[in-house]
Amino acid sequence: MSLMIVFEGSRTACYDNGEFVGECAFVENDGKWELNRTFVKKSHEGRGIAKMLLNELLDNARKQGMKIIPTCSYVAKVMRRESYADLL
Repeated sequence: MSLMIVFEGSRTACYDNGEFVGECAFVENDGKWELNRTFVKKSHEGRGIAKMLLNELLDNARKQGMKIIPTCSYVAKVMRRESYADLL
């Protein structure tokens, strides 16, 4: 497994040897990022990819001074448990 996580456009995407396997996506809403989708292909579930995608996206939001609206249930759960309260 050779994973690559990239921030592109309005998402972070994960590729395994060039094949798209997941994303964490947002829409900009009133100057904030509304994180509304986290997806990982079934073939790649259970490897921590969703968490890597989310962390990359949240780190980019922090660098850009953006606030987050977590409408995706996975994002909301992780943000409550992790050190991302400053982004809410």
